[in-house]
Amino acid sequence: METGERQMTTMSKLVTIHETERSASTPDRRKAIRHSVTAIVAVSDAFGDPVIMQVEDLSTHGCSLNGEAAWLRIGKILTIKLEDDSPVQAITRWVRGNAAGAEFFRPLAAEHSCWRQLLEAQGF
Repeated sequence: METGERQMTTMSKLVTIHETERSASTPDRRKAIRHSVTAIVAVSDAFGDPVIMQVEDLSTHGCSLNGEAAWLRIGKILTIKLEDDSPVQAITRWVRGNAAGAEFFRPLAAEHSCWRQLLEAQGF
């Protein structure tokens, strides 16, 4: 192994260790309290047909999604539709396997009655 390759391997290990330590010690930076919910939604990007996913955590600022969407990537703009509510626009903040976190562009407003009902059922 050449010196440059050894340095890259060492740097990769350091970055991995640093990220693990940071995530374990970093306080939760969410804008609102998350509530554990279960709801089925249609999720789409600008180019694709909607896929059915499940919302598992919800706050006024975002949600976690679970389901198969091979096109889902960090930074992808999403349209999320729950029942008869108007769609919510969001950006994908993280992806882990079939799970993803979405941050809404705007906090859930009163006109998003189905979303608000989910939160109210959890004591929001």
